[in-house]
Amino acid sequence: MARLTISLSDQQSDWVESRVSKGNYANAEDYLRDLILMDRTQQGETLSVTELQDIVAASRASGTGKRSVDEIFAEAEALAARRTGAS
Repeated sequence: MARLTISLSDQQSDWVESRVSKGNYANAEDYLRDLILMDRTQQGETLSVTELQDIVAASRASGTGKRSVDEIFAEAEALAARRTGAS
C-alpha cells in the first residue's frame, strides 16, 4: 500500500479527530479513505473488484464501531433525504 503524507490545518485535524472519537471511523486513515471513495462515487467512477475487496478487508480489519445499527440507518436515511431533497 502506498503512503502519502499530508498537512492539515488545526481545524481540519480537529474535525478528522472528532469524526474518529465519535466512533464514526476507527482512525483518521479510514476517514480519509471514505472521503476518497465518496468523491470517486460522486464523480461517477466505478471501482474494480480488487478495490472493492480491499475496502471490505480494510473494513473488517478496523474492527467494530461504537454506533448502533439504528444510528447508522438514521444517518443513512438523513443523508439520502438531503441528497434527494426529501424531508
